[in-house]
Amino acid sequence: MNPFIALAGICLTFSAFYMQYQANQIQVKALNKNQAEQTRTLQEQMFFRLMDELKQKLIHFSFGNHSSYEALDNMISDFRNCIEDQFADLGRKLFIKTPEKIEISHYRKIIEAIYGENNSVSTDDIKKYAQELKDSIVEIPDCHNRSEYIKNNYTWSTGLEKSEKGEVLKSIGRVHFYKIDFEWRKNIYKICYQDIYAKYRGFMDSYIKNFKYLIDFVIAKKNKDFTNYLRNLSNQELIFIFYYCASEHCSNKFRKDIKEINLLANLDFSVNDRFADWLLLEDFKSEIENVLKEAVSGIVEEDSL
Repeated sequence: MNPFIALAGICLTFSAFYMQYQANQIQVKALNKNQAEQTRTLQEQMFFRLMDELKQKLIHFSFGNHSSYEALDNMISDFRNCIEDQFADLGRKLFIKTPEKIEISHYRKIIEAIYGENNSVSTDDIKKYAQELKDSIVEIPDCHNRSEYIKNNYTWSTGLEKSEKGEVLKSIGRVHFYKIDFEWRKNIYKICYQDIYAKYRGFMDSYIKNFKYLIDFVIAKKNKDFTNYLRNLSNQELIFIFYYCASEHCSNKFRKDIKEINLLANLDFSVNDRFADWLLLEDFKSEIENVLKEAVSGIVEEDSL
């Protein structure tokens, strides 16, 4: 056989195989692209199904004469009211444990409450008595004797929260709520979550369970669109999640997940009737960081609902 003809045949055969190879590669790429699109479509369908299930929990949430977001808003108000109910006791504890940190203006209010409408007590007298009151309490070395002194001389026992003195204690608790050590505040969050949980347990359980599935899915898929969409929850929902993270029911894993996707970044802290007091932006960011810190004792490995 003519060697040139043989060489031409080899070239044609190689060309045919190469063209087939290219065609196969195009098919593989098309198949992979189609599979990727199908996977993305399935993930999107799953994500929006989970989001819809979460929304349905809210739509069907009812309590008393309220339903849906109105019922949720009432639940958030109950959190706020519960925290306010702790202010008098907090103010009392601050007087006993750290009286030197209480502003003199509060001592003046207590003196005014003691003397009431007594016109014989001048403004200068009130200032003088207030300073004497503060000095006398601060000088007592231990909390027990300080507590007995206050109880015996100023009848600041529990149950006086509705009195004028009780209002002073509430005022102190409110002013110092975000100034005290976070562990004090954390204990109040826990108390209030338990109170609210006893009232709204059915909704809170189902919502958190659904949300846990949702956030696990979002983190596993590492999809920024899903993460950004999830951050657009209503402010009431974000506040609920904030209080949940501050409770004993929340696991370290859940706090870590919330922190990872920065879910609470859009929480509107300026809604003053939903929080204990007005906060600067940096202070509120710090509060979120405190709430999302992993527990170092009494760790709950799985979400306890």
